[in-house]
Amino acid sequence: MIRHSLFAAGVAALFSSCSSTQSTVSGERTAYAISREQAKAIVDSSILANFSPDYVNPAPTSSLTSSGYIRFALDTHTITATAFPASGYTRQGSLKPGYGFEVNSFGTMPISGGQRAKAVYRLLKQQGSSTGETLTIK
Repeated sequence: MIRHSLFAAGVAALFSSCSSTQSTVSGERTAYAISREQAKAIVDSSILANFSPDYVNPAPTSSLTSSGYIRFALDTHTITATAFPASGYTRQGSLKPGYGFEVNSFGTMPISGGQRAKAVYRLLKQQGSSTGETLTIK
């Protein structure tokens, strides 16, 4: 009976999923003074920089979302990057429109999937700040 319970617990752990969300808007309260086209390019390039094109899920060109996935044996992990319209304040105090970013991570590879999601998030922020002014959301 104990052996059966341990086996069941192991199977449940194997197939359990893990999810996380990182957001410049709700988490860090920042956005970037960039256009919709720039936001889309940043989202797409951040995913393509972290995934082989064969592991990128196609999204409509009008979408501000891009996602990729990793797979090993029975495990799969999907990471989705999204840009959201957001207004924020410049250092001088003026309100400007822009975009913020969010990364959602979901799957059964919490360590490698989580690391990949962090890499996508870091790249989104890096490209956002190098493309446009960083805005503070109040």
